[in-house]
Amino acid sequence: MSKMKVPYPPSPVDVPEDLTQPTGNYTLQVVALLMSLLAFIAVYIGLIALNIYLFNLSIRYDNILGIIICPIITLFLVKGFFSRERPDKTLHIEIEEAEHPTLFAFIHKLCDETGAPLPSKVYVSPDVNAAMMQELSLLNLVFPARRNLLIGLGLVNSLNLSEFKAVMAHEFGHFSQKSLALNQYVYVASRIVRQLVYGRDWFDNILSKIGMLDLRLALFTWTIQGIMWVIRKTLAGLFYVITLGRLAMSRQMEFNADLVAVSVTGSDAIVHALSRLDFANESLDQVFNDLKDAADHQLYTADMFHHHTHAAEYLRRVRNKPTLGMPPPLPKSGDGRKQRIFTEGDETGIPAMWASHPANYLREENAKELYIPGKIDDRSPWILFSNVDELRERMTRKVYRLVFNVPKNTELVDPERVQTFIDDERSETTYDPKYHGAYDGRPIRPGDLAGIVDQVGEEPWETDRLQRVYEKLYRELEERMPEYNKTREEYHLLKAYLDDKKAPSEIPFRKGTIDRHEAKKLVKKLEKSLDDQIDWLASFDRRVVLVHCQLAYRLSEQALRDLINRYRFQLRIQELHTDCAGLIEHVNSHLALLGSGGNLPAEQFEQITSVLREARNWLRTKSKECREIRIPRLKNFEAGTILGDFLFPEPVLSDLDGASITGKWIDKLFKQLNGFRSRSARIHFKNLGTILKMQDEYADRWLKGENAEAIIPDVIFEEESEPLTVQLVDDDYEVPQAESEPDLPPKPSKESKSPPKPLGFILLEDDSPPRPTPPKKKSE
Repeated sequence: MSKMKVPYPPSPVDVPEDLTQPTGNYTLQVVALLMSLLAFIAVYIGLIALNIYLFNLSIRYDNILGIIICPIITLFLVKGFFSRERPDKTLHIEIEEAEHPTLFAFIHKLCDETGAPLPSKVYVSPDVNAAMMQELSLLNLVFPARRNLLIGLGLVNSLNLSEFKAVMAHEFGHFSQKSLALNQYVYVASRIVRQLVYGRDWFDNILSKIGMLDLRLALFTWTIQGIMWVIRKTLAGLFYVITLGRLAMSRQMEFNADLVAVSVTGSDAIVHALSRLDFANESLDQVFNDLKDAADHQLYTADMFHHHTHAAEYLRRVRNKPTLGMPPPLPKSGDGRKQRIFTEGDETGIPAMWASHPANYLREENAKELYIPGKIDDRSPWILFSNVDELRERMTRKVYRLVFNVPKNTELVDPERVQTFIDDERSETTYDPKYHGAYDGRPIRPGDLAGIVDQVGEEPWETDRLQRVYEKLYRELEERMPEYNKTREEYHLLKAYLDDKKAPSEIPFRKGTIDRHEAKKLVKKLEKSLDDQIDWLASFDRRVVLVHCQLAYRLSEQALRDLINRYRFQLRIQELHTDCAGLIEHVNSHLALLGSGGNLPAEQFEQITSVLREARNWLRTKSKECREIRIPRLKNFEAGTILGDFLFPEPVLSDLDGASITGKWIDKLFKQLNGFRSRSARIHFKNLGTILKMQDEYADRWLKGENAEAIIPDVIFEEESEPLTVQLVDDDYEVPQAESEPDLPPKPSKESKSPPKPLGFILLEDDSPPRPTPPKKKSE
């Protein structure tokens, strides 16, 4: 191995020997964590000892109730000791040194340089991530846990070689931290307490079932559950202290691991790597959405990471930010000590005290407090891997099997063929910047289309008037949309905060913090402002339709008919999606009762059953309705494709059987509901993009003085394809109001474990296949 030429970025010189030594804060957190661990041991052993004492006392005085209850409570206290949490390796592939000798030579060399032990095993995953993985159990209170290395291929695809070396050195910094053993003890302790306080498992279920057998048994189980409730409340405070201590310690360990990276790559590489991660993750999310759309057409790529690169380019292009997700270039001198990529307060999310990682701003300050210059190697880390195409295909196939449920032997095709499909999709769903995002996250509300058609025929505008109205049609959007988007985002951030009963007393907001009392007052103001802005946008939608119908009629009656038919289809697919989104939220709100544990009263159980049947029957009804609707010409679709065949690729699931609800049936229901929502979202965006392009082309042709047939002469609803009655009558112009307009989608409830997304009519992220579950520990 020593003779192998390994691509290895040069390490900096003159690095202080004490750079990676624990700081005073690090030592303080170790002491605080040790104290919280000792407190846990004292309380925990004390509870067990008290229970044993009461048991002996019960035997002495022949207290039958105590003799029965005390062993049950003891079992409750000690059962968490024997639980074991394993990292989810579903999407992991173990790689061997014989397969990738250069990579392992790189790892050996870096471990030697950082003084870290070699990993027991090395795994790769599709994520933008790297991590040290441990499987901790009761045995690890005596024996050290094995330390495995996880390398995300999405990370490899996003960094240069110096940045990759920095991230790996960061992980090996964790491998060598002496406080890791203490952290293991605390992790096991916090897991035991968490299981006791928040866990609901077989033990609770058995007690509940026993209590249902007889009233006397119910009194007995209620007594035990009451004692358990007191213990849980007592330990909840201890869990709070241990968790805060463990997280504070984790942040200090991150600072220290970053300095290990600085010692072998310089101060810039680890900061540059951090600056790439969020965008690289966002690009990978885009890939999952793109591949899901292609899979709907039985098109499967052989290399998902090929599309990862294209997705990053696409996002930079549509946002008009060519360097999005890239660190700024270093000064010509190569000295970046005064350069700052992150700014204080630019990160939102969970409060700092509950974060396992420090803010990137603080990590940059830590890495550059003593600036170490280093040379940047811009080569790709892929050069460390052997048989790269084979590895990327193996991972892609694993993702298809486990995330998309694609059969194992499905044919994978040339990535360029799939990318052509994706590019065609984007050509319809990438809207002109002049709209300023007005069509990206809301339903359109054009009003009464038939009334608009009548008005166009009765009140054709003069050329000067039409040109004047058209020229100023989109001007106000530039001012309106930033305010609308900000209001919408803040409203849903605060709404999610207020809905979350476990949220902290304050959250970051507008470069400060806000508590629940202030949030309640502000959310009402934001709701009123949002309603006003939504009303303005509805008025804007009606103006857009009227103006372009006037333009279309100037070209030909057929052009007007085609535009109106497109809008009719748009409102229909929009209604289907909105109804489905509301139904999913309705079902979720009722299923939350099932997730709360315990037994439900018969009335509530019947209500949940009724809601589930209602959702299933809705799917069955829409399956029939959608087979009467044909999709207009869209890219990757043939004109006249039956909508139902696309929205329902498999038969609607059967009705609930009897009086039981199985998890398998619920999973299948949600698979079909989410599939319907996702596919209707796709058709919505594609058809809306076609409408916008039709309108622009109609305007261009009219401005050039053309008078030709329509550009996309598709009849969408056969029953609505009769000739339109148009009369030429003069009058002033008012946009007709619809008797009933499509409702806005339900305001989304809080999503657990992630910041709330702004309200969107269609959020493709929510409909995408589940991303791989990240390991317990992030890297950077």
